[in-house]
Amino acid sequence: IGRVAFSSTRTTITPTAVESEPMANVIPDEVRIRLDVRTMSGVGEAEVLDILGGILGDLADDVEIVLGDTIPATSSPTGTPLWETLQRVGRRFFPGADLLPMLMIGGTDARVFRPGGTIAYGFGIYSGRLGMDEMATMGQGDNERIDVESLPLEPELWPAIVDASFGAS
Repeated sequence: IGRVAFSSTRTTITPTAVESEPMANVIPDEVRIRLDVRTMSGVGEAEVLDILGGILGDLADDVEIVLGDTIPATSSPTGTPLWETLQRVGRRFFPGADLLPMLMIGGTDARVFRPGGTIAYGFGIYSGRLGMDEMATMGQGDNERIDVESLPLEPELWPAIVDASFGAS
């Protein structure tokens, strides 16, 4: 849980690719490093450049930073009709449960649709066997998975959402 809390409360920068001279016997005069930058809501390009400048320190003048695709972090409000529908559906599976908002450290297509006014949430149903500590390590990692007990819940989830939205609640 500590890793998720850490990553959910700050901008993270992860080097994901390094490119340089392909010959083993040549010292490259240039190296390119690709970074996966995940920002907090409200953090823009200028803040990312400041963070990178601080990391580079004395090397900053010798480094050219080229920003690639920049899509700011997004969020959707709670208390919407969709939020209320998901709350009702969650209680069908787990009576008395409350829907809680949280930050997601992974990326989804929601970041593309939200700026146009679309409300989007990440929502899933998992078995009661899983604790938050285990759930925190199951997605967006090197061993992304789901427990066997949760598998039959997913096919029940989507018809329940449609039913709660348009049918009987």
